[in-house]
Amino acid sequence: MHSLEPLKFPIDGKDNTGGASISLRSRRKSVEIQLLFIVLMITLILALVIGAVYTCFAAWRIRITIYSLTDHIEEVAASSKLLTNTFISEAYTIMNQVIEDDVAQNNPKSHLRPFIEEMKLIWGDQAMRLYAMAQKLSPPKAWLRQQTRTSLLHFNTFLRRLSSLLAVAPILSESSIRSTNDLFLSYSYELARLTPHPILTPVSWRSIPILNFTATELCKHSTTHFPTCAEVESYFTMIISKLEAWPRYEKNRDFTKVTAYSLLPRMLNAEAHVEKWLPLAQDPTGNIPFLFDEFLVWEIEKERKKLNQSLDALPRQWANSSIKKYLDVAAVLPIVLAGALTLLVAISIVASLFNSDLFCGALRCSRARKDVQMERFASCYLLLVAIFTTMLSVTGVGCGIVGSIGQSQVCDVLLVRSQHADVWLNHLLTSIVPRMPDLREVLEIENIHFRIPKRVVSTLDTNYTPSSPPFLQSVGMSRPVNLSALLHSTWLNKTLYGLWYKEVWHKMEQANLSYQIPRFQLSKTFNQFRKAVNLDQTFDDLYVGNITEYLPDPCNDYYTQIGLALSAVSKRSSRKLDRLANYFTTIGDLIALYKLKFDQISQALCVIEENKKVLEPLSPLIDVGDKIIGYLVNKTNTELISQFTNNTAEIFINSRRPIDHYALPLLHRILDRLFPYPNLRQAYRKALSPICPTDTTYSPLFLTLKNFGFTLSLSAFGLFIASVMWSRIQF
Repeated sequence: MHSLEPLKFPIDGKDNTGGASISLRSRRKSVEIQLLFIVLMITLILALVIGAVYTCFAAWRIRITIYSLTDHIEEVAASSKLLTNTFISEAYTIMNQVIEDDVAQNNPKSHLRPFIEEMKLIWGDQAMRLYAMAQKLSPPKAWLRQQTRTSLLHFNTFLRRLSSLLAVAPILSESSIRSTNDLFLSYSYELARLTPHPILTPVSWRSIPILNFTATELCKHSTTHFPTCAEVESYFTMIISKLEAWPRYEKNRDFTKVTAYSLLPRMLNAEAHVEKWLPLAQDPTGNIPFLFDEFLVWEIEKERKKLNQSLDALPRQWANSSIKKYLDVAAVLPIVLAGALTLLVAISIVASLFNSDLFCGALRCSRARKDVQMERFASCYLLLVAIFTTMLSVTGVGCGIVGSIGQSQVCDVLLVRSQHADVWLNHLLTSIVPRMPDLREVLEIENIHFRIPKRVVSTLDTNYTPSSPPFLQSVGMSRPVNLSALLHSTWLNKTLYGLWYKEVWHKMEQANLSYQIPRFQLSKTFNQFRKAVNLDQTFDDLYVGNITEYLPDPCNDYYTQIGLALSAVSKRSSRKLDRLANYFTTIGDLIALYKLKFDQISQALCVIEENKKVLEPLSPLIDVGDKIIGYLVNKTNTELISQFTNNTAEIFINSRRPIDHYALPLLHRILDRLFPYPNLRQAYRKALSPICPTDTTYSPLFLTLKNFGFTLSLSAFGLFIASVMWSRIQF
């Protein structure tokens, strides 16, 4: 049996077996930690590589967006040009439509017609004032107004009579009269075929083959026009009694004598002008859109051309601007930052692969091999990495903050939370507008009711539909100010007087008005022309006569009824009857057409008779004009300018009441319909596309800058952490 021996403890108090197991566990734990760090390092390296690649991609997108601004500005300029041209065209169309509706003859509540009449009186008062001054009179206002009304009555009468004469002249033209005579001869020839020879004296219509055949066929078939044969025979007997073998056509007078006045435009080489301006003479107020087409369109097109040229020049101006040069330089900065980050990541990865601590730990080498020089290199490397990564991280945070603020405070507000933008813009304008020097006096006008636009951003980003309110109504600017208060304000008077003396007075001095006034006696010249072309015989003393002095009376149409009856019979019989029905119907049509022309010419002759006295109202106007010209000719240039200045000032003062009562309500109706904006949202979003996310292909600058900045910052910070960990790992 083995004896039990007492346990022996080591002298140093340590258990060798336990120490070996503890060392083994410690070594195993160290390996696990090393493996964990290796996995973390690999993950971190992948994250850094991905971050660097994304940063480079974002930097490249920023560069492309900035470099594409020139093309973008060109697109925006083209879109803006299309939009502004549409606005101009729509505004002109709306203005014409409102005016046409207002001046319509069936509109009893017209504003423009009474306005024009009031303005005629105001301008006429000034003309009659010059007439009174020429006669050295100082009449009261009542006399001036009475003389003005009389002169306007003469003028309106002259214009109405002359326009009426010129309007009916084409009806009495040579070609029109020739066609009328041709109609008469055409149906007379056909009727002659139905008439027996004048030498023969037929007992009845039965001796005429066409009538006999027609009557026979109508007697065979009862029709609504001729129910019995007796009615057919009675009707044909009546016709034969009306027919004449040789229709009497005694033409006593020539139309060229009664329309001699129409030769005056040709004599004055003004035929095209008369044809063009005749509608205006017939209804001056109703043809205001015509005046706009003649004079206003030209000015609009001139300004439109200037605007288009300015918009077309925007891309070229941008390409040559200093801002573009600065932006091109700024576009390189993200590339440089992304390149620096990529270079640092690459250096760090390469350095980590050659880190002796990492490889020695992986091969379970002794820590005694750590080189002192490597520690110094690691310390220096860590310091440099810390400096560069800090700079990159701070720069990235700055870019990210700028992009984030731009995205949240600009893009989101302009495109998503437009109501907030409207409130902010309204508050900004409310604060700025009262401080603008040019508007201070306007805002001080009593009851001016100056309005600030309200829903500007919301309207810009609204999908327009035909039911949407027009632009000015949508932004609350259809009544920007109280126009009536502005019209009667001292500010407007002062402004207009300032412009007059600054601009108009100077131009009148340069024009030398005293040499622009014709120096001849108007009455004498007119009387000479009156005798030379025999105007009295052409107009006032013209003998017109009756229509029967020019054309034969149209006969009665007895033949359409026969044609209709034959048409009813031909449906149940042969085609021969159908041709015969067309024959009688054609005769009836020729008679009806001739009768229509006959009545038109008769009416034209009546119009000429009623309106031939043109010289009667014109003579007093010639006398007034002669006196005024004689008065102005004797004045110096300075006196003329002063005279016109006084007349213009009085016209403006007297015009304010009719403008307030008639013109402003019409202007309000025009403003209420301005402007349709179907393509405004597309143009608005296209303008924002380089900086904000829209439906276009551009990379939004703010969002891209935000992603670039924060990715750069996180990547730089991660690189710094990785570098610290690589240098501090203890295997």
